[in-house]
Amino acid sequence: MKHPFKIITLTLAALVMLAYATHAYGQSNDVPSVVTVSLPGGRMVDIQINNYENPRKKDGTKTLLAVHGLAHTGATFEPLAKKLFDKTGSDKIDRVLALNFPGRRESGLPLNLQFGDLTVEDYTAVLLGVLDQLPKQINIESIVGHSMGGLIIQTAQNSLRSSGTSLQKKYGIKNVYLLAPSIPNPLPWSFADSGVASAIAADLLSSDPILGDYLQLLSSGPNDRVDRLGIWLSIFFTNSSGQFFGTPFTTALELDYVSNEALIVTLQLLGLRPSVNPGIFNKSVQKCFRIVAFSKDLRVADENLLQEYQDLGTFLTGNAPSANVVFIDAPDAVHDMFIVNPTEVAKAITSCH
Repeated sequence: MKHPFKIITLTLAALVMLAYATHAYGQSNDVPSVVTVSLPGGRMVDIQINNYENPRKKDGTKTLLAVHGLAHTGATFEPLAKKLFDKTGSDKIDRVLALNFPGRRESGLPLNLQFGDLTVEDYTAVLLGVLDQLPKQINIESIVGHSMGGLIIQTAQNSLRSSGTSLQKKYGIKNVYLLAPSIPNPLPWSFADSGVASAIAADLLSSDPILGDYLQLLSSGPNDRVDRLGIWLSIFFTNSSGQFFGTPFTTALELDYVSNEALIVTLQLLGLRPSVNPGIFNKSVQKCFRIVAFSKDLRVADENLLQEYQDLGTFLTGNAPSANVVFIDAPDAVHDMFIVNPTEVAKAITSCH
């Protein structure tokens, strides 16, 4: 097996040679770059939104909202946004908005709450708060969540359904796409239930008097930075055969793909795992729902990832196991395939006809 760290051959000196990446396309004035949302307990926090505009959109307003994964940022959706803008007809997308959860990029932290103590409930409130705060003229027709972001979409829908509404009814979101989503209780998820995922997280644990206990992926020390970024790359961009695909070490840093992560969110995600109710995305409340699974994604020995996602699709919709799952089988179908091969992933993000 190839060791993923050996693939990282670029030196830290290359960092100064790369220009800082800005948003892919021009931004319009109708989309705020920062919105203020309320968390449980009444705490307020500023949330940055990356705005990627289709250069051919003219007066179109069809928007996709993107929700990033654990230890990621909204910037990770830029490659996928570019490919989505190639779509035409009923699948045309005019704008991609990608939120950033608290403590990353320009998103702030709430007062009197350490970064490490942020919870799944806080992240769920962020997503719903962003949807509440965006101007009504922004037509959010679709939502996509990667990994943890896929779970947050599920918990948001679960909360809305408990209140008698839904993403589609309250916000007009017709299409829901979950890319390699984290799997909630009560369904089994071998990667988390085996303890393997928690063991990986333990290697990244740090403590800070201001931030609290958290997973540290970003470091100012050159050697420590290489080690921690190497773990991030090996987890998300390496397939089960040890082959590395995707973004180089310096690119991941310069494009702001990487983030530290709250410990409590991580423990909830990989340990206790949040629960959602069955049928929250059934066809009576959600026009289009799709899970996109990757064949070389994170898994343990003998784990049937496709079966787990088919079970999740059936649990959430009540449909047959294969009805809502798109399975991409390719050598580069790693956890972050939406960065590695956005062209292929974009094909799966199509409206239901």
